[in-house]
Amino acid sequence: MINEEKIRLMTKIARFEQKEGKQEIKNSVYYKKDYVVLNLIKVIFSYTVAFVIAVMMIIVYHMDYLVYNVMSLDYKEYVTVFIGAYLGIACVCALAAVIYYSVKFKGIKSKLKRYDRDLNELKKYYEKSNF
Repeated sequence: MINEEKIRLMTKIARFEQKEGKQEIKNSVYYKKDYVVLNLIKVIFSYTVAFVIAVMMIIVYHMDYLVYNVMSLDYKEYVTVFIGAYLGIACVCALAAVIYYSVKFKGIKSKLKRYDRDLNELKKYYEKSNF
């Protein structure tokens, strides 16, 4: 006999595995700290690349000024400003990333708990039908 409740449960599990839960299942192998740190490294790397590109664009935009005043510029001041800006914005990005990925991990775990509960319920259906 076909058990309709079992079919619904199997469909729900398959839908989760194929669509919305695909990434969550991949991320289920991480502890919270590892997940947050991995994504924090990605954010800092991306921010560093973007910052370097932005600085290069600023330098190219002001190239004529830099060439005319190459001997009279205070390079130490410019480097200090750029490093200060980089570190200040990097700290804000890092804090935002830690908060965002901590909350995201909590959501992933709650979805995986529901998924695990459904799998256990399906397991009970199979145990009943075998005996």
